[in-house]
Amino acid sequence: MAQTQRAFEPDAGPLPSRIGNGVEPPASERRPQRDSGRERLAARDYYRSMARPDPAPTGRLKYHIDKKDYIDGCDHVWVAVKTNGMETGALKEYRGKGWVAARACDFPQLSGYGDDPGEALRRGGYAPDVQADDIIEIDGQLLMLRNAELSKEAEAERLRKAHEQVDTQMKRLELASRRSLGSKAADLMKVQYGRQYANPDNFDAEVSGSI
Repeated sequence: MAQTQRAFEPDAGPLPSRIGNGVEPPASERRPQRDSGRERLAARDYYRSMARPDPAPTGRLKYHIDKKDYIDGCDHVWVAVKTNGMETGALKEYRGKGWVAARACDFPQLSGYGDDPGEALRRGGYAPDVQADDIIEIDGQLLMLRNAELSKEAEAERLRKAHEQVDTQMKRLELASRRSLGSKAADLMKVQYGRQYANPDNFDAEVSGSI
């Protein structure tokens, strides 16, 4: 009698699949029936899938770019834009020399662009939604590209400045030698890049003034 009374009490809580007096509860209050065998098979197939992404590269391989993935007519470089989380100022310097940040869509193997790790990982914040024009930064290193013609011009300018520095240094060495040895001995001196040398046959005699 107690079970029958509970079945018709408005606040008695959820009903079992069949109440004690044999009366079926409404469909909206029935407990869902599960096909446990079928669900377990589906779960097994999900976890036993052999489809797995390539292992993430480590060390210097993280920055490797296959030659076939190079952008034609461009130079590629990794720029240290951050060190220990602090900006280095290199980004502004490189941009001023014509370098441009690479786009994620051009290097999907580095950026993860187009990779679908699953909605669950995205919701959990473990898989960023990479956009086509996003930058590619790995451990503070930013991938940048520049027109190869600009790189040639920059290299020519670097060599010109280097030669100017060498010429200036050689002139300073020559001047220092003339002051140290005197004008007569300095006339016998020959100055070449990297070293100075005198005529070994008569240099000592000339310096002493005996000839």
